[in-house]
Amino acid sequence: MTLSAAEALAVSVALRTAASTPFAAAAHRAAQKVLAVLPADVRQREEALARLVYRVGDHAPGGSGVLSEIIVEAVVSGNVLHLTYTDRAGAATTRDVEPLGLLWGPNGWYLAAWCRLRSAVRGFQLDRITSLEPSDERVAAREPQWSAELKRLDAEPFAL
Repeated sequence: MTLSAAEALAVSVALRTAASTPFAAAAHRAAQKVLAVLPADVRQREEALARLVYRVGDHAPGGSGVLSEIIVEAVVSGNVLHLTYTDRAGAATTRDVEPLGLLWGPNGWYLAAWCRLRSAVRGFQLDRITSLEPSDERVAAREPQWSAELKRLDAEPFAL
């Protein structure tokens, strides 16, 4: 079986969602088997990508869609996204963001990104992103801000 790093990560994340089910042990073993058969370069890339996907708190699994696929690709490729986001109050803003990773929280999946509009790290609930365009522009290195936010949220990585 030949998987890309993103496909291997998708399998790993999907199997990890079974952690609070009766299938937790079997899912963990299956994830280890998938990772064990990957070529070394693909496994290294999957492990690097897995360090960019986090879970925050207890929650039910969320949905996905075309926008989610574009977001995942931007996280993988390190490209800036142009998006329109509707906040809790219903106000829509358009902004460019630099993806840092993904968070799985109590209300679903979030894109963690450096928001150029706010000049700070922000979380964007995926189901509130109403439009999305990837760009060819590469993101700037933002590790210190990302690490501080993860620590503040007490985020738990998905890596095995």
